[in-house]
Amino acid sequence: MPQLRETFKHQGARLLAFALLVVVLELTLFNLPYWTTRSLTPEIVAGTTHMVVGENAGEISYADSFGAPAVEEESEGDALDVFSDATESAEQAFRNAVPSFTVTFDEPRDVSTLSIRTSATATFAIRLFDEGNQVEGAPFEFTVTPNPAQGHIFQLHAYGKVHEITFELIASEAYSRNPEIPPVLTVYQVDVDTPIPFTFCWLRVVLLFSVLAFVSIFNPRSRLASVRLGSPGATRAIVIVTGVMIAIFLVACFVQTNYTRTFSFGWQGLSYIHPDRTQAEYADLARALAHGQVSLLYDPPTELGHLSNPYDYGARLSQHLRSVWDLAYYEGKYYVYFGVLPALVFHLPFYLLTGADFPTPVAAMIMIVVFLIGVSFFFCRLVKEFFPQTSLLMVMLLIVALDFSSLIIYCSRQPILYTLPVIMALACLVWGAACYLVALRRPLFIIGGSVLLACIAAARPQILAFCVLLVPLGFKVLKRQPSRGRKIGVLVGALALFAVAFALLGWYNAARFGSPFDFGSAYNLTGNDMTHRPFSLEAAALYLFYYFLQPPAIDLTFPYVHATPFDVSWAGWLVREDMFGGLLMICPLVLFAISLIWSDARKLKLFSLVAMLFVVIVALFDGIAAGLLARYQMDFGFVAALVGAVAVLYWDKRGAGLSDSGALERPLVRLVKACVLITTLVCLGIIFTPYNSGVWNLDYLVATMSL
Repeated sequence: MPQLRETFKHQGARLLAFALLVVVLELTLFNLPYWTTRSLTPEIVAGTTHMVVGENAGEISYADSFGAPAVEEESEGDALDVFSDATESAEQAFRNAVPSFTVTFDEPRDVSTLSIRTSATATFAIRLFDEGNQVEGAPFEFTVTPNPAQGHIFQLHAYGKVHEITFELIASEAYSRNPEIPPVLTVYQVDVDTPIPFTFCWLRVVLLFSVLAFVSIFNPRSRLASVRLGSPGATRAIVIVTGVMIAIFLVACFVQTNYTRTFSFGWQGLSYIHPDRTQAEYADLARALAHGQVSLLYDPPTELGHLSNPYDYGARLSQHLRSVWDLAYYEGKYYVYFGVLPALVFHLPFYLLTGADFPTPVAAMIMIVVFLIGVSFFFCRLVKEFFPQTSLLMVMLLIVALDFSSLIIYCSRQPILYTLPVIMALACLVWGAACYLVALRRPLFIIGGSVLLACIAAARPQILAFCVLLVPLGFKVLKRQPSRGRKIGVLVGALALFAVAFALLGWYNAARFGSPFDFGSAYNLTGNDMTHRPFSLEAAALYLFYYFLQPPAIDLTFPYVHATPFDVSWAGWLVREDMFGGLLMICPLVLFAISLIWSDARKLKLFSLVAMLFVVIVALFDGIAAGLLARYQMDFGFVAALVGAVAVLYWDKRGAGLSDSGALERPLVRLVKACVLITTLVCLGIIFTPYNSGVWNLDYLVATMSL
């Protein structure tokens, strides 16, 4: 305990020095544009101009910024209206709109900055006609974000004096509800030589301080490296690390949730109003279950049943049918095909008690906390049971690694219907595994563990595959029972709970879709007709590459991590959303699993091979069943990272046995720290990456934080 207290005191002084350093950097280096432009005098060079993308100029034809067809499938009920009304002034603005405009100076002049104030985010092709590019102009593309106060200001790097600047609109997020009027972007004003304002960005300060603090705290020469997990004060250190991780992931929920129209919180008294019908699916399911039925209380359009293929998105649009997005349609009824467990745990009890809807984002946040606490508890039990020589420093480092490498940051980024069953299944998995570890000393805990593991099937069935990895642990529990009768009792109790859970789930599936093995995902009403989805080996290779091997896309524009490019010669429809890199690239801790090939521990080697095989199988299943979606990496990220963490523990144990000087331990800590730092920075970047260009209020933050 005195060792830890002295360590915390020493670290406190160092962290204070880091805080002062970061503040000084923010005031000087990161505000260098302010110091170099503060003496400029702004000048207005262009007034209000209406613009359209060039292909829409000169005629009225339907278009909108999202590329949606004229008749969308809309959610019933509470869908938010984000489109402006089609008025006479909108039509007039379109008729006056131009695809480009030019600013010409009377005399060539120095231009240091450019300020553009627009009605929406837009990308311009800009040409600078300066002394070095007098004929063709120096072309570049720039994305401008709306800032009503002073416009989007950026520095120009001209070749000498500028005599002309042209602006051509390439793309914009302007919108129009009238299907006959394309969206019109309004450029309110263009200024030159506008001083760049001073900005003290607390977010940048916190991020930079966090990186320095991480490097300092997880120092291989720290006293934490000589303290074991069972030492006095170690539990407090684990609690602090877990609390910090919980704070990071919960704050991440609000970074996107508060700013997007789709995922915003909407309370009306005690009742929570989901922003659209899709996000209210679990609330609707709770109402149906409360009324004793498994189909939802509202019916789809009867015309759906008249279509030869109601799952054909184009066919539904051609008949102007407004079905609810992403519900399952089967024999004239709506069903929720997502796992029923969240509705049973959160939405149904809340509805029965209050008559109101439970907020799905809050349920996701609760499960994030439950999962993170479970990871710390499970991993500490694992270390105490099998790797007791591991230092507190390594345990803390690997807990951080597991939290980030599980990629539940996607749940924080979207705490919604799609991620709630996944995080719930992961929480059941980690707490079920923890119960199995506790059962090594208290056998009855295997009953609770079996209940939790069986519940995975009611949340995210594919994650249930990883329960196979706990079979050796279950046999270990049985071997420790003192009598044959006790062994049979524990085994029957554990298996009976699985059988009961599977029977109930099979009945639920049969009541909906006629088969206990049909979960209904093939009947979803989206743009992807899964009833005719093909299978091909080429697609399997594509899924494996993007889920595991795709390098992240990194540049100097905040948040520095961006969606990876997708440029493949694939002749066919492929469902995908923004991806941010393969698991092995953004979570290099997983690569340690490969090192077990050279280990002498045969059982551990076999365990790692089986675990990684199941990781690949689950990834392939996700890809074949649905496509390439970043959130699906949550299905297998934690287990893959856990195998990597176990490999680290194994080599750490070997190093401790080979030498008392830490000759192997310190390089191992440094290597693990580098892997964790990479994953942490990528995950922090993902937090601030706009989801499908939908995070409008983050635009100015992006502009401010970019280098």
